Amino acid sequence: SKNRTTTAESFLRHFHQDILFFIQLAVLFLLAFSLAQPLLIVNKDAVSKNLIFVLDVSASSQVMEGGKTRLELSKEIIEGLVASKNSLILTKSSPVLALQDSGRSGLLRYLDTVKSTEDLGDISSAIILGANLLDDNKGRIVVVGDLITSKGMSLNTAKSIVESKGIHVDFINIAKDKRNNIGIIDLVLNQDTANIYIKNYNFRDESVKLKINNNFEILDIKENSVEPYVFNLEKGDTKVKIDVDDDFKVDNEIIITRPYGDKMKVLLISGKISKFVRAALNSIEDVDLEIAQLPVIPKGKFDVIILGEIN
Repeated sequence: SKNRTTTAESFLRHFHQDILFFIQLAVLFLLAFSLAQPLLIVNKDAVSKNLIFVLDVSASSQVMEGGKTRLELSKEIIEGLVASKNSLILTKSSPVLALQDSGRSGLLRYLDTVKSTEDLGDISSAIILGANLLDDNKGRIVVVGDLITSKGMSLNTAKSIVESKGIHVDFINIAKDKRNNIGIIDLVLNQDTANIYIKNYNFRDESVKLKINNNFEILDIKENSVEPYVFNLEKGDTKVKIDVDDDFKVDNEIIITRPYGDKMKVLLISGKISKFVRAALNSIEDVDLEIAQLPVIPKGKFDVIILGEIN
């Protein structure tokens, strides 16, 4: 009987210790879980009733990630974070304010209509715009996308500027894998020349074959750097292509159209010729102006015919 009593006491003592152990273990699991998901804070803190979403709709949002585009994945993230007051900024070469102070249903309806573009992405300018929208700095900015910026200041610089005003900025990167990409990111047209800018997004130096119509050049571009290239424009279409096998095809080729290689032939028909119109047309270097007064109309082919004052 005494042995049975001792055994029972020992069992209860160990059982009590096991219960404390499991309670402590459960608390540790809860703490670990909360630390492992910092993004949940985005829609739970006091200022999150007012969210400024910065959504990447630039060309890189077309890239596929596990059967869905990056834009589709970004939309799903935003749908899970919607607050009572929401604004939406779309990142393009210049940020676009799509919605301001919208409710949940309004934002969700609008998200269904948003599509990817073939534009550049200036995320930093979108962040600065978002900060300007917040009254009394109450709210936060949530940037959703692959966080690839093609122009403007660095993301960390923009984040530091905004957070110095007391506005928190969250980055949510939906890019799951590293991708290879070399692309044409900008184009500057002059009278007879074009200047293209090619960026190597990879973290290694690359040699790129550049094809302009039937001409070829090899460009050596340092890792994560931009290489400019200037060439003469021809009459008609000029096809520019970088011959690379990467994960992003949309920025590998452009077509530049120059319809008039020579002067533009312009015919001005008027009963009374304005000296101001004549002076304006004659001041244009690429215009070959011919003036006609009714009823006489000259023969020939003209690129543009302007009808003036006719009685």
